Amino acid sequence: MSTYFSTRAIILKRIPYGDFDLIVTCWSLEQGKTTLMAKGAKNSRKRFAGVLEPFSELDIVGKPGRGLPLLMEATIVDPFSGIRSSMRKTAIASYWAEIVLQWMEAGHAQRPVYHLLAQMLRELDRCDGQPEMPSIYFQLHFLEHCGLGPDFFHCMHCHEDIASDGKPVMGIDLAQGGFLCSECAPRPYGAAGLSAQTIKLFQWMRKMDWSRATRLRVSAPCVREGERFLEMFLGYHLGKEFQSLKFLRQLHQAEEQPAAISDSHVSFH
Repeated sequence: MSTYFSTRAIILKRIPYGDFDLIVTCWSLEQGKTTLMAKGAKNSRKRFAGVLEPFSELDIVGKPGRGLPLLMEATIVDPFSGIRSSMRKTAIASYWAEIVLQWMEAGHAQRPVYHLLAQMLRELDRCDGQPEMPSIYFQLHFLEHCGLGPDFFHCMHCHEDIASDGKPVMGIDLAQGGFLCSECAPRPYGAAGLSAQTIKLFQWMRKMDWSRATRLRVSAPCVREGERFLEMFLGYHLGKEFQSLKFLRQLHQAEEQPAAISDSHVSFH
């Protein structure tokens, strides 16, 4: 009986091992988070040449070894080379990879999370607009698949709709994953508030598939507010800071203009 296994996989991380080998951690469709030893991968001109790049989607074949499983074959499915040609896209993909690395358990497959990551890498790769939009979509739906998605629709106290009156939401409970409407939280409560526009962005993205979400046109301040909240929420529940966010935030600071953009409108085009 063969002990080999095969699966589709996305490269999350690779580190050198000795003079010739690589240790590769993948998020795979059949095996979940899997770490393998790629023997001779540093100098490979046949089996692994140009294949084991971060964020690439592969078909891999492995087999158990004395320690780590051995990576026997790797065939490229999609290199997502457009991601690695952009610093901002690389920083965003690195953040997603770190989320999966830190959050998911080894050896436990979650097909919806795999398909979400593969789809969003594909969209990020070909995105020529706001790459932060796929990032917001990925984080929202990742949290939902993991059972930690905040309730962006109802006040956790009175259960009325939130942000329907256009007022900002001033009460955020990170532990319970809920919000207080403007009536139940007349003063800032817990974490900083969110604008009604950002709440509506979250509501729309939670209900839509990506093909419809691409029709959203969102102002830069709204996108940044949404990003900051999701980064804070994920970091809180993981209990640690994501290292990849440091570089991503440096890029944002370098790109932000000193003048505030007054328009925070969200619309369909």
